[in-house]
Amino acid sequence: MSQIISAINEFNSRFPLVKYQSISSESDSFNQLITKRQFDLRQSSEDDEKNKFSKFKLGIYNVTPFSFDENILVTLDPLCLSTMLILAAKTHHSLHHLRSSRTDASTSSGVVLVLSYSASPDGELPILIEDEVNRTTRKVKRKTRSTSVINNFELGNVKDPKELMYIKLVDTILFDFFIAALAASHDQKLIMRLYSLAGIEEKERGIFDKLMYPAVMAHLVKRFQFDVRNPTIALEYNGNTLISWIRPKYYTQALAEEFERCQNEGIETLLQFERLYAQSGNSFLSSNTKPCIFDYKLAAMVYCICDLEEVVEDFSGIKQKCPSLFNHCEMVMRTVMK
Repeated sequence: MSQIISAINEFNSRFPLVKYQSISSESDSFNQLITKRQFDLRQSSEDDEKNKFSKFKLGIYNVTPFSFDENILVTLDPLCLSTMLILAAKTHHSLHHLRSSRTDASTSSGVVLVLSYSASPDGELPILIEDEVNRTTRKVKRKTRSTSVINNFELGNVKDPKELMYIKLVDTILFDFFIAALAASHDQKLIMRLYSLAGIEEKERGIFDKLMYPAVMAHLVKRFQFDVRNPTIALEYNGNTLISWIRPKYYTQALAEEFERCQNEGIETLLQFERLYAQSGNSFLSSNTKPCIFDYKLAAMVYCICDLEEVVEDFSGIKQKCPSLFNHCEMVMRTVMK
């Protein structure tokens, strides 16, 4: 065996060796794509000094122009939007402004990234990546937090049992209402616009969207335990072809009833919150000065629903039925639009 190896090495040594240059991990096309997907949150010079040892990147779904200011881009997914609002308020940032200069944003410690729905290890967005710099050793410690971990951190700051109960209603009943309404709309173009990278990449994506739509829907109905609370709807969009052909008895009726339950419970919950804020003398749940976690979560949900009411049938008329909620939503948004 050693003789064979020696013969091979002798044969190879007769050929000249060519040393190739290393391939750069970056390119012009890659940098252009990152620029389209990345948005720096704004902060003052004082806050920049405070946050210089801590930086974060928040991965979210696709973005659209903000209805309160078209120079701001936000996501229309309630989970991602509420996380963006809470994180911006907690770290003293304000939402990215397209007209802000790069010099102002270049030192920002907070960045929002538009990612694919499959970018997260657990298959869900938002995802939070935090870099903490040790003041002594200057070493960077990176932490990656999934959707469930982010939500647990948010709930960990809530001390009021009533507020915690309200948050649970938003995270379950209203979230189920939102996802079920999107699924019932069967609007492939809308869903791909919200939950894929459509509109960011310039190339034509028509055929690609058709191929990816079933996978995106299978992903949506598994988010935030939606499939546990609504197994029949989840089965309808299950990516497993074999399972999708096996339907339980009275499946069609059960599917219709589950969609109806999500809609009825969602609208009733919104009306209850409408009465709560209409009768309350406070701008926010517990004060007139500062929103709480529930305020951010509810405002994000209401914004996403109202922004889509013209294209999603189940959302039509919500803004008219819940004017106090929409006003509350606008007041909450203004706190991070400095």
